[in-house]
Amino acid sequence: MKNKHDFVSKLIVLSVVVTGLVIGFFAIAESVFAATPEGYLDAADCESVRGWAWDADTPNVAIPIAIYIDGQTGQISETARIPASLYRSDLGKYGNSYHAFNWTIPTQFRDGKSHKVYAYAIDTSGNGPNPLISGSPKTFSGCSGQGQTTTPTYPLGSAQLNQNAPFINSFSPSTGQQGNSIYLYGDFFQNGSRVTFGGVNAATSWISNRELVATVPSGSGSVQVRVVNPNNTYATFERYNFTYTGTTVTTTSYTQNPSVPSLRSPSSGSTVSSHTPLLEWYTSNNTSWYRIEVDNNSDFRSLEYANQPIYASVQNTPYLNDGTYYWRVRAYGTNNNWSDWSSTWWFRIETSTPPPQSQSASLNSLTASAYSINSGNSVTITGSGSYIDHYTVYVNCPSGVSMSASYSGNCNETKTVYSNSVNFWLTLTNSASSPQSVAITVRVFNSNNQEGNSQNVSVTVNPSQVTPPPPSSQPAQLNSLNASTYTINSGNSVTVTGSGSNIDHYTVYVNCPSGVSMNASYGGNCDEIKTVYSSSINFWLTLTNSTSNTQTVIITVKVFNSSNQEGGSQNITVLVNASQVTPPPSTSSAWIGSVSASSYAVASGSYVTFQAPTSNVSYYTVYASCPSNVYTESSDIQCNATRTIYNSSINTSARFTNSSGNTQSVTITFKVFNSNNIEGGSASVSISVYPQTSYVPVTTYPNVTLRVNGFDFYANVVRNAIVTVTWDASSASYCQPYSDYPIPKVDGGVWADGTLGASGTRQLYARHRDVESIRNLKVGIRCYSYNNQSMTDEATINITSDVVVTNNQSIIDQINLAQLKILALQADIQKKLMSEKEETKKESGGGLLSFLLAGLEGIAGDSTLGTIIFILGLLFIIALFYILWLVIRPYIEKKE
Repeated sequence: MKNKHDFVSKLIVLSVVVTGLVIGFFAIAESVFAATPEGYLDAADCESVRGWAWDADTPNVAIPIAIYIDGQTGQISETARIPASLYRSDLGKYGNSYHAFNWTIPTQFRDGKSHKVYAYAIDTSGNGPNPLISGSPKTFSGCSGQGQTTTPTYPLGSAQLNQNAPFINSFSPSTGQQGNSIYLYGDFFQNGSRVTFGGVNAATSWISNRELVATVPSGSGSVQVRVVNPNNTYATFERYNFTYTGTTVTTTSYTQNPSVPSLRSPSSGSTVSSHTPLLEWYTSNNTSWYRIEVDNNSDFRSLEYANQPIYASVQNTPYLNDGTYYWRVRAYGTNNNWSDWSSTWWFRIETSTPPPQSQSASLNSLTASAYSINSGNSVTITGSGSYIDHYTVYVNCPSGVSMSASYSGNCNETKTVYSNSVNFWLTLTNSASSPQSVAITVRVFNSNNQEGNSQNVSVTVNPSQVTPPPPSSQPAQLNSLNASTYTINSGNSVTVTGSGSNIDHYTVYVNCPSGVSMNASYGGNCDEIKTVYSSSINFWLTLTNSTSNTQTVIITVKVFNSSNQEGGSQNITVLVNASQVTPPPSTSSAWIGSVSASSYAVASGSYVTFQAPTSNVSYYTVYASCPSNVYTESSDIQCNATRTIYNSSINTSARFTNSSGNTQSVTITFKVFNSNNIEGGSASVSISVYPQTSYVPVTTYPNVTLRVNGFDFYANVVRNAIVTVTWDASSASYCQPYSDYPIPKVDGGVWADGTLGASGTRQLYARHRDVESIRNLKVGIRCYSYNNQSMTDEATINITSDVVVTNNQSIIDQINLAQLKILALQADIQKKLMSEKEETKKESGGGLLSFLLAGLEGIAGDSTLGTIIFILGLLFIIALFYILWLVIRPYIEKKE
């Protein structure tokens, strides 16, 4: 009996000791592995203190920010404590992106003196550390006037935010009437929260702790909007009021509208020699970011390039062909509103001097869509000819006639249009009392600016007060129906024109086979009869073929007179090539010239860029012959390995490191191939790499982010879906795309084509250009800083099925909605785990269970460190029970 008691006593003591050791270990590990909050103080000026902060331990929770003015913690008392809970799109890498703050300077500090601001990020566990965030301190001075707080403050000295009180970030729309739905965004909303408009309760639906939907109650004028939680804490939105429509009251705003940007360079009418020109404009006031648009037409109806948000007042365009381009910029304000567009400037890209043109330009015909129009109507002028590079237009308007034109010209003014096809419209207004004749003269020029012939047409413009003639008894007649082209590639457009007599209006019917979809200038759809009220037949169709074969589209036009009597009809046929049609292989041999290096002798750790002239190249291979102790960092160039690069031009870089004690020589060989996989020439270049001791580290690297359909690492899509790839690289001068396979772009070519700007967007088809069986496609981008240092980012397009997508945007919307729901679910799990964690700490004083909860919390927050901690905890528990089993097993066996 005594032995048995001794055994039990030893077992209890051993269990207590081992458990204590394990608990102590994890208690220490919990504090060691806990992440330190981080952030950045962006600015402190006479308006506000702005920045962001987050805690990786709780990535979807807004953390407190302690503000100190004119002293640090321990020297003075806290000035204010605010939540970092505002949304900012550039914080996509940090949890749910709701980690920004914007606190307006209080009145007492607007005294004209200089003040220094310190911002501390408060750890969510309450145990610290609470670091001074980067960028602190900031100094502001010379301020006066009143301030309006844009972020709520909390009682000084409180350990954490009062998360029972709601906070409103914004609501939309800001105007409406009774019965409309209004969406409110903020934080700490609860199930049971209610919204009031000027004190009147509104029917409210709780979506999440960051979103409410309210139905506008009866009311009038401009009223404040308030959210009231079930515990009677509330928040009133201060920046602007809700305005009932039908009143003269306007939205109250405490911030000014953004000023209209002024363009800077290139100056309007100038010529540039770069295919990716740098566009600059002057900074606007009260602006968050900018939108830029570039088009080869001044109406901006078919944009060559558009981008937003742009946070600087400078932007490189993507690759643009030689020609004339128009550009404009608008500002998006701090009060979530737009400025007007800037003035429109134009520039011309000329990268090489054209050869002398021996052929004279000739204008063979000039016609008008109508030769008699009513005041305020439009007429389209078209012409045909040969060797036309550009032309001039002169419109002779008599007194009382005014006009607007698609080429931005005016009456009695000679205007040059840089296009090889004569096609423009005029809207003519006659304020006189009698019909007026307008003469339109077009003169053509060849590419050597040699003048050709000219032709003119006359159009009669009836006065505004002329009563239209009675309905015509003459039947409408359609004499001809033509297409600008009768075979197009998928996604391209075709223009349909017709001529006839006594036409008042017409109908269009487009017969599309299965797999073909369309957009039309008149707003119609496939297999639908649409009436167009115009006397001139001129419209365009954009046709998309998602099948694997060429499809036939039949376009039928039927005309009617002003009495709605049906006239004749005609039809034309257009062939639409399949999306994946590959151009025929080239029979020309690929060629490569001499390879040049940006430097032929470099320190270890330096980057070298290699370039070579090429022609008829579909892809090339590169092989780097490296001695031992030399290695490379590059997606294109690897030591002692052959890499295949699907790009027609050679412009690539690599970083070379020499870990030996001597200078080493590296030889890089390029081989080129045409589209028929026939090898052309090869060329080599050698560089010297100095030993490691000679290396001077370079600290300026671009910060690169690449996303596919908005996701950082991968996106699951169906085959042939349109995928949007975006990139942004701070401190970068240019970027070079690359991929493991040729991935076709929607606008032609492949992803790896060309040199890109520091940020932008490209749309791709989700497929290998040539091989259907490949389902995982990697896209990458390497961006270079101004001192030629580079960084890369990559993402993968996973093709999950072969279903044909005809409305890719709806799928993207569903994916984005699902992602938002997942983030909301993670936030709910996060709060529950924090609550459980605090309860466990109170009961056990920290310990193993608290540590495991911290690990589970990391899993819910998508934290790799949290997952590791959780797994380690489970392994230690298993080890503990195994040790106990080893101890008691001999006694059990002995007893048996």
